[in-house]
Amino acid sequence: MADKLFFSSRSVDKLPGEGAKEHGDSGEYKALARIGDWRKVLSNCHTAPFFWRGYTWNSIEHAFQAMKNGLQDFDKLYHFTVESGHFIGQGDGSMANIHRKHTMLTRDNVDRWVQTSESVLQGAATAKYAQNADASMVLDAIGDAELFQVAPRGRSHRFKHLESIRARRRAAARCQPVKPAPPSEGDEFYIKICDVVKYAENVWENE
Repeated sequence: MADKLFFSSRSVDKLPGEGAKEHGDSGEYKALARIGDWRKVLSNCHTAPFFWRGYTWNSIEHAFQAMKNGLQDFDKLYHFTVESGHFIGQGDGSMANIHRKHTMLTRDNVDRWVQTSESVLQGAATAKYAQNADASMVLDAIGDAELFQVAPRGRSHRFKHLESIRARRRAAARCQPVKPAPPSEGDEFYIKICDVVKYAENVWENE
């Protein structure tokens, strides 16, 4: 059975595997256990400014809600950015979440959001963990556990996009450094895979 770790912006700071609903041996996560409030770092509302799609965002929640509201009104999108100077953009992730309905979407835009929301979440999270050393340290220390964000009323949503980012970071790390010796047939394949991973990382970070 795979380990499961649960988190939210209000998580109590407990050892890995000892939180509510969690499954796992805390002894397997020694590096993670040394990081205070690591669960809050994984939350979309965690404050860790990053640059993405031309603007600075205080949290993933800011970027996520901005892209949703921006389908209807670009000015409302801008309010979520740090550059706007607006109280929403200057606030923490909970402020962005409170104003998630900053504007009401038409039915057509609701449908568009359903189709694009996961890619927005993936892109914003990729930027956050690429640009924040403290956040990436948490993600790298999580091992192979399945990751779940706890939503209101106790519901949980598996964050497969974080698991995907974690896997890509590991793949990129395995590619360093590229072997200097003349490659054998196997090494040629290894180097090609590394190039693909590095290229994909650049695309995801700059989308």
